[in-house]
Amino acid sequence: MNLPSKVPMQFTAVWGMQDLFGLSGLRFSGFVDVWCEYDHMVVLSEPQVWFQLFDHFNVGSEVEFSYNFAGMEGFHVMPCIGTKWVF
Repeated sequence: MNLPSKVPMQFTAVWGMQDLFGLSGLRFSGFVDVWCEYDHMVVLSEPQVWFQLFDHFNVGSEVEFSYNFAGMEGFHVMPCIGTKWVF
């Protein structure tokens, strides 16, 4: 896709929902970025889901969806699981 890139712009949407589906401790959050780089469009999104097991300790997952990001052409999906400690 050939897009003009004379004015550098980036559009970002961010979301966060706590106690998803009425389940205390379940959080859904993430972002999506869209911008033009040289002659192509770049899209990056990282939705996350986290569940608080006990005070400050969470387990969850993130899936990175990207299009023309970080030198990789085309659409890519990279899932991961993790833990986090919230200070």
